[in-house]
Amino acid sequence: MPGPVFREGETVSLRAIEPSDHAYLATQANRRDVRRMTNGQEPWSHDGKEAFLDDDDVVGFLLSRDGERVGFCWLFFREEVHGRAAIGYWVDPDARREGVATAAVSLLKAYAVDELRLRKLHARVFEGNDASASVLESNGFENVGRLHEHYLVDGSYLDARLYEWLSPARSG
Repeated sequence: MPGPVFREGETVSLRAIEPSDHAYLATQANRRDVRRMTNGQEPWSHDGKEAFLDDDDVVGFLLSRDGERVGFCWLFFREEVHGRAAIGYWVDPDARREGVATAAVSLLKAYAVDELRLRKLHARVFEGNDASASVLESNGFENVGRLHEHYLVDGSYLDARLYEWLSPARSG
């Protein structure tokens, strides 16, 4: 059973990560089709939290739908003095194309603004990951550039599209 609900939407909840979730997170994060689009270069362990979850600049949530685990999202590279952070997310391949990521990013945005007082979020999307680009664009993110041959994935260098979102409530 996933941890307690931290923030709830109509279709998806952001939940606290519990030790009982570690095996699920490791299994999914180690899947080639998940890690390939998240720059996952290091294996996740089934025995405990990944080191980055213990980082003070990272806030991670388990995604849950109808009480079932369906993915993971996180804020990282948080810079409170500048009011910004990067976001990342992945959805269990069995739950893709069902609006899970779009709903999760919406909840993560609200949390970032309302509770962390962030004003800007940014994300990088590997070339070819049109579904992730669509998730961001559906949530008001703007494509603002490209990093050419920026990531080494499966032996090939990939471009990444840069996206950003600026909170209207906090701009200025």
